[in-house]
Amino acid sequence: MVYQLTHLLFINIYVHTIYRTIVRRFYYNNPKLYVIGTFPSLKLDINNYPFLNDFLRQFLPKIKQTGEVFYNEKGVKEKTRKKTPNEWFETQDSISYYKEFVKPKIIFSEIVSEPQFYYDEEGFYPEATAFLISGNNLKYLTALLNSKALTFLFKSFYMGGELVGKIRYKKAFLEEVPIPIPNENEEQKIVNIANEILLAKKHNPNCDTTKLEFDIDSLVYKLYQLTEEEIKIIENANA
Repeated sequence: MVYQLTHLLFINIYVHTIYRTIVRRFYYNNPKLYVIGTFPSLKLDINNYPFLNDFLRQFLPKIKQTGEVFYNEKGVKEKTRKKTPNEWFETQDSISYYKEFVKPKIIFSEIVSEPQFYYDEEGFYPEATAFLISGNNLKYLTALLNSKALTFLFKSFYMGGELVGKIRYKKAFLEEVPIPIPNENEEQKIVNIANEILLAKKHNPNCDTTKLEFDIDSLVYKLYQLTEEEIKIIENANA
C-alpha cells in the first residue's frame, strides 16, 4: 500500500518508495511516497504500533490472508487475499531481502525514451515498475549506463527488438552488454564527474549538467577505444 504521508508518524516500517515515472537520469522527482513495510521477516508485533493497527483494521476482512469469500457491507461478494501463513497485517511475501534496499544501488526504469539510471544512497524501495542493480563500482556503472556510447551499443545490438521510440532495459539484455574495465585512475575520473552531477541534481533537478555529461561521454569513448568515425556515428544517432 502506497500513501502520500503528510500526517503519519515516520517509523521504521514506513519506508521510502520510488517508482518508474519518477526515476530520471542521475536524479529522481520526489513525491514523498512511503510504503507501509510490514514484512513478515521483520516479525512485527502490530500492537506496538497502535496508530497503524487502527489504520489497517479499517480494511478488514479484505486484507486477511485466508483466501476466504465474504460479503462486504453493501452485500457484494468479495474475497480476501490469497491464503498464506502470514499475519493479517503483513505483506504476502516475506521480503527477507529487505536489507538490500537500504544499501547503495542503481535504480532504473525498464521501458524509457532515454537512459534513466539513478544512483541511490537514500534507501529507496523500488516498487514493481522500477528495478535495481546492486554490487560494486556503482557510480562508475551509473555514469556508463547513462552514457551515449553504452546507450547506442545497447540499442543497436542488445535490446532484443524495436520498441517504437523506446528503450527496454530488460535484465537478460543488460547482462549481455560488454562493460569496459577501467584502471583506478580512469574510473576515478568518471566517478568524480558523476559525483558532481549527482550533487548538482540533488540541489536542483532542473540544472543543466550537459557539459559534465559530455565529459563522461568523452571518457567512455576512450574506454571503448572508439575511432573518430565511430564516435561521429554515435553522436549523430543522439542528435
